[in-house]
Amino acid sequence: MKQKYFGITLCLIIFTAGIVAAFSSGPPDGRTDAPGQSNCTVGCHSSFPLNSGNGIITVTAALSYSPNDVIPITVNISQMGQSRWGFEATMLDLSGNPVGTFTNTTTRTQTSTTLGIQYIKHTSTGTDAGVANASLGWQFTWTAPAVSAGHVKLYIAANAANNNGLNSGDFIYTDALIIDEAPASCCIADRGNVDGGPDNGTLAGSIDIADLVYLVAFMFQGGAPPPCIEEANIDGLGVIDISDLVALVGFMFQNGPPPAPCL
Repeated sequence: MKQKYFGITLCLIIFTAGIVAAFSSGPPDGRTDAPGQSNCTVGCHSSFPLNSGNGIITVTAALSYSPNDVIPITVNISQMGQSRWGFEATMLDLSGNPVGTFTNTTTRTQTSTTLGIQYIKHTSTGTDAGVANASLGWQFTWTAPAVSAGHVKLYIAANAANNNGLNSGDFIYTDALIIDEAPASCCIADRGNVDGGPDNGTLAGSIDIADLVYLVAFMFQGGAPPPCIEEANIDGLGVIDISDLVALVGFMFQNGPPPAPCL
């Protein structure tokens, strides 16, 4: 009977060690605390309530995107006294649908997909075992979809662990970052189509004397603003002033340089 108990205990130890080892190489999918998802305090790192410590998640990313943009993202977590680190993230639209694609840029992260939702998370190398007080961070990219997706949200769960080889004594934190879709530019190809006339995407087909008259009226005669204000910023310096008028006249009549390209 003692031998049987010993066998059961040994199996439990091996099973528990297997769980810890598996999670150090990457948590299960669906632990980002996104709507409908769990987080790593459930059934694993449960010593402390979610977001109950003094740890800090830091996320660096662009605050807006355009279709097909490739956006670098960096995630860090810090907490004094802790010495092993992990994270998992996913990107969803505001209806909870997966959007875009994560790409690993180092061996510190890996991607996985469950039920059509892609996740990016740490690898064993990326846990920084023994590194005190803050992770070394995880860098990766997110490629925006080719079609409009509206606002999207990056959901992140991170683990500030104590490197004891078990799932005890660890703090779990969650955060989320909204990335807005950048408004489509009204400016086409190059600036200068001040009056908003037909524009075929070429300078010869879009800039004429009517644009010059429109710009003069707007600047000096209380005329209506251009339909696309960016088109009137001829030199591309961000402010509509006399230098834009000089630039447009120079281009049209003095063989000057063309207007700055649209952004």
